[in-house]
Amino acid sequence: MGFNPDRAEALKDPQVRKAISIGIDRAAIAQALYHGYARPAGNLFSGALPYAGTQYEPPARDAAAAAALLEKAGWTGEGVRSKNGKPLTLEMVVSPDAVPGSRVVAEVIQSEMKEIGIDLVVRSVDHASKHTDMLERKYDLGFFLTYGAPYDPFGTIVGLFLSTFHNDVEGKLVTDPTNLDPLINAATAATGDQIQPTVQKVYDWLRENDAIAPLIYVPSIWAHSKRVQGFTSPVTEYDMPYENIVLAV
Repeated sequence: MGFNPDRAEALKDPQVRKAISIGIDRAAIAQALYHGYARPAGNLFSGALPYAGTQYEPPARDAAAAAALLEKAGWTGEGVRSKNGKPLTLEMVVSPDAVPGSRVVAEVIQSEMKEIGIDLVVRSVDHASKHTDMLERKYDLGFFLTYGAPYDPFGTIVGLFLSTFHNDVEGKLVTDPTNLDPLINAATAATGDQIQPTVQKVYDWLRENDAIAPLIYVPSIWAHSKRVQGFTSPVTEYDMPYENIVLAV
């Protein structure tokens, strides 16, 4: 999940971003909405990916801690919190066409945000509008997908985080030309044993600043009948492993 501080002043405060992140029950989303196939995420990438970095446990939902962070950030009051007379209302843009199940996930998060005093408005758009809104930063909160094999980790890191890379499809998850760009440039220029420690600095910056909220790892799911023998899951979602498949009579 991405935050857009350029549109929502409240999201400039890392305490608010952290409060939102720990206010979400990732385990419940993974189990109830994805039938246990998904796993709660504590990192940008799953450990199954090369150079995925140090793997942290996903944050457990802690509504009390989330509320305390909002109080500390100056958002107070009963019901919907406010600060300087302005209610803590945020808009989440989703597209079930682009990300299946995202509307349901958003409604679960909406309910959880209400419990900690945030009024989350969910706006559902079609596939084309989703890309336009993300690109033009017309959202406060929004869902993003990493690019997946064989492009990651650097496909996502450059495409969604490097400010100087022009992304005409999804726009940017988060950028910081002063602090984040130099870390990304160092990681993409590294070779050999220097790749892991330099890319780790990118992950560390994202984590330390609560710049994003990793939610869930959703695996690719393949289904076949009992007649199909010799099938193995492909390395990427773009391959269909026809070799060695036998269709029993």
